[in-house]
Amino acid sequence: MKRRIVQIGSGMLMILAMGLLSSCDILFPELAKGKKLLEVEIPAADTAVVIEIGGRINVEIPPNAVPEGTVLRIYKPDDESLSEDETRRFNDIYNVEMSSGNSFDIPLKITLHYDSTLVVPGNIPNKIGAAWYRDDWERWSLYDSVAVDTAAHTVTFETNHLTKLSAWTLHGYTDWTSNRHFNIYWCSSGTSAPVADADYRPRENSDNPDDPLYIQDMSDYLDQAYDAFKAKNLKLPDSKIDVWVTDLGGDDGQSTARGSIYISNKCSGGAVSRTAFQALPSACAHELLHVSQDYYYVFTSARIPLIVTDVVTTLWWLEATATQADRMVWQNLEFYESDDYTDNLLEGQLHKAWDDCRKDPEWYTAGGFLSYLANHRNGTKADIAKLIVLGGEATTSYFRTILDTYIKDELTGIGIGREYSDYIRWVYQGYYTPVTISYRLPGKTNQYPWENNYLLDFRNNTATFSQTLPHLSARIIRVGVNEDSDLSSTLTIDPITLPDGIRAFLYVDHEFYEEILPGQKTYRSLIKTPAAAYHKRHANILLVNEHKDNDLNVKINLSIPAQETQTLTFSEKIYGMALGEHGNNLMVSCNATVKGYKPVQILSIEQDATDLGDYITCRLIVHLSAGAFLGNLENMSIEFHEPGKLLVDKSATEGWKWEWQEFLGGSAEIVNKISGDYVYPTIGSGNTFTLSTPGDQLYQAGFTEVVFQAKTVKSVLGSDQQWRDQEIIYILKVLFQPPE
Repeated sequence: MKRRIVQIGSGMLMILAMGLLSSCDILFPELAKGKKLLEVEIPAADTAVVIEIGGRINVEIPPNAVPEGTVLRIYKPDDESLSEDETRRFNDIYNVEMSSGNSFDIPLKITLHYDSTLVVPGNIPNKIGAAWYRDDWERWSLYDSVAVDTAAHTVTFETNHLTKLSAWTLHGYTDWTSNRHFNIYWCSSGTSAPVADADYRPRENSDNPDDPLYIQDMSDYLDQAYDAFKAKNLKLPDSKIDVWVTDLGGDDGQSTARGSIYISNKCSGGAVSRTAFQALPSACAHELLHVSQDYYYVFTSARIPLIVTDVVTTLWWLEATATQADRMVWQNLEFYESDDYTDNLLEGQLHKAWDDCRKDPEWYTAGGFLSYLANHRNGTKADIAKLIVLGGEATTSYFRTILDTYIKDELTGIGIGREYSDYIRWVYQGYYTPVTISYRLPGKTNQYPWENNYLLDFRNNTATFSQTLPHLSARIIRVGVNEDSDLSSTLTIDPITLPDGIRAFLYVDHEFYEEILPGQKTYRSLIKTPAAAYHKRHANILLVNEHKDNDLNVKINLSIPAQETQTLTFSEKIYGMALGEHGNNLMVSCNATVKGYKPVQILSIEQDATDLGDYITCRLIVHLSAGAFLGNLENMSIEFHEPGKLLVDKSATEGWKWEWQEFLGGSAEIVNKISGDYVYPTIGSGNTFTLSTPGDQLYQAGFTEVVFQAKTVKSVLGSDQQWRDQEIIYILKVLFQPPE
């Protein structure tokens, strides 16, 4: 094989560059900047040619690799950002291009010189190499097969395409290990050194006494994550991925569009403080999933979102799906990243649309909903890997639309709105869930933008909630009674505006009570200081906008009835049946204090009697207003007044006389409001019943009954002018009842 070498010195370089400058725009219109070092025409196609710029770059072109007459140019780019990298130095960059095109069936061999003074000391075997720059990704890609000549200070490799090329030297790292898919670099000392074994975990049996335990575990976790993602048909590089262990401040991990991974030298868990041993698996899986995402999503090297037609590819979706990575790999971790973020940060975002994620950590918190779909929903679970692929394929849909379609088609669900509503209820109820919303009593102020607190009392006993809920967002209305009263109040919830798409759920003392429906009032008894287990203190209304796209307005009126304390009095004659309106008539008077809801009053009094011969029952029925009937009864006093001793009517067809004897005593039946039991206080043998309310007891005004027995003698004058006596017992009742 013929071999021809063309050597160009510095003087010849200037001549060629100046002589062919006028043809630059014709032959190479895409070249924009940089200093031209060389322009040369390739001789006959059947001849191997080596073009060399002494001490810098050699380009060896095999026979028939390019057409005869092809012009080769080498530029020195002016873009200083090309050499910027935290781990490698790209110091001598060359842009090599050919007029016949920059892709070849027969590879070219290129040799680049490197600066030996920049090579990091230590035992890292791959501290020198070569790379090519991908303009479409704006990142360097490393050549896998590179021959390094440490005596000549050169790197040699073959390539079937031309672009910007550079030798590189490692800097800032002193140690290295490699496994099936990763090269891991770290520093043995200093602020970026991995956490010490004694602070990380106990050293178990290990065949590697040299590498830190932190690095050994990291190597295992990365390989396990790689295998798990591959098993889910996610794309990952076939070549080894560089992992750099360093001090990242507050971050556990980072990844770049150049395909590199950075792991903190002491992971701490991010949103929740965890040990490095607990946090490391999540960090490894998370950052590796970002590398896979690069195959499906388009963004700049700084991961700045790009707008592609109508879809906005943003960091929130990449991070929301990446927080699922640890559970995609392991099912037995003590902590999971998405649970941690959501449990601690969801409360700050409930009032916003689920996909309204503009900054860190909102991106990560949005992953809570995806975690629910993938791990906790009833029925078929979501496949995060498939969602990543679907999101990358879409060009005209928002991610919530993609997810809505997926839920309907793959999970047989109603849609994203109903799933989001179920998710919020699952979190809010917090029964055996890794994610909860802190349950708080109603207060005087709103701690979060999604909560509205109302403390109603009997002077300010109404309130109105009126707000707009964005799509896929939630609100919580907290309602409590703020009155020092032992009387429970009936909360009335009146949904004035509750449009289709908004669901409202009523919780009483954090227990689900019922769903509030449009156009239907809901009622619940509340009390500030419960005296019994069944007395409820406060109500929470959870509102969720299930609509996928639209903001919706809600208006709900809240009210409790006003209270008052009244003294109820009456003085009534009780009519019997034996002698019409004559001798068996008694007077009864009553005083009672009733605390209830306005109005508290006696609506009516009626009476009836039953004559059973020897026993006559006379009832005085007192109808109380509804507010009084539900109230508390205090300090009741009922007194029966005896009539004159003897009444005589000889002018009657059959003369008679009626003689009062005595009260025989009585009984009472009263409902204890605390226990719900009936109590029977003792009256004694007098004609007055007095109920003094003990401090630890409450009595219900309604269904109270006081009974007295009275003995009389009725005498009838016979035709023989003899009096015949008959003893009669009157049963006298006073009964308090609700309105009819």
